[in-house]
Amino acid sequence: SGSYGMYYQGYSHENEAWRESGTIVENNLFENGFYGIYIANQDNLNVSGNYIKIASVSNEHNYGIYLLHCYNEFEMIGNRIILDNTGNQKGLNLISCDGNDDGGEHFGIIANNMIATGGGTLLGGTTSEPFYSTGTTYKKFYHNTFHSYGAHTSGSSKSFYMNGPSDGHNTLRNNIFSCLNGTHIYISIGSAIDSSDYNDYYSEAPDPDRWGYWDGEIHNLTELQAASGDDDSSMTVHPDYVDAFATATDLHLNRTSPVVDKGITLVEITDDIDEEPRCLLYTSDAADELDGVDLGGRRIIK
Repeated sequence: SGSYGMYYQGYSHENEAWRESGTIVENNLFENGFYGIYIANQDNLNVSGNYIKIASVSNEHNYGIYLLHCYNEFEMIGNRIILDNTGNQKGLNLISCDGNDDGGEHFGIIANNMIATGGGTLLGGTTSEPFYSTGTTYKKFYHNTFHSYGAHTSGSSKSFYMNGPSDGHNTLRNNIFSCLNGTHIYISIGSAIDSSDYNDYYSEAPDPDRWGYWDGEIHNLTELQAASGDDDSSMTVHPDYVDAFATATDLHLNRTSPVVDKGITLVEITDDIDEEPRCLLYTSDAADELDGVDLGGRRIIK
């Protein structure tokens, strides 16, 4: 407990020799505090398999994982973050995490993460963002589940918020972006995303202008497809989590979930957040994969 579960940074990001390299933060439990993990000035970072839950009464601003100036090779797999408290919530916060700092075009993997953020009305808390980034490039977002159930309807709730840059070379595949009162996805500059498909975009926002944003407001899947120039196989369906949607922190899927078997097989990701194997032919749009057996063109859920 305290302000930080973990605080670790290299001397400076301005020179590769001044950064820490090869840091691994794996399979830890962080509870309470205002920041679960804060890491800055790194090359070749791996943050995987961690469980983070912030205190129920908290600071005005709370972060699950905050990464600043983390460059080149990058891996973030199988983290579970729950921010269920009274302040402003940002689950995974990436600031200037560039995969091309040395000119090598290192595509980092962000996969199998399950992130839920609430956000109450005390302490001025209005923001509920499972994912926020600015200046982040060369990342593959695969099989993540991002869910915002913040109480505010003012537009401060966004399940996935990417603020540029242009030519970001980021990819979205097999993710769920769900939001109770706000925007499921907010892409400020469309060219930050190279390609996007097999995702589920779902919002119950009472204001239709809060449904989504991709270089401008979008109000339905057809407009999203036109804006992204992609997403032909994406959906907008209720994901059917184990927990009730309005308060969901356990983002595992019910067997009746319509996102089961609606993804595309990705060779980089062979198991799910629980280290259970993914189905080779019929994978799900989520961090969670239900047990099943492939039987000649159809799948039987166990």
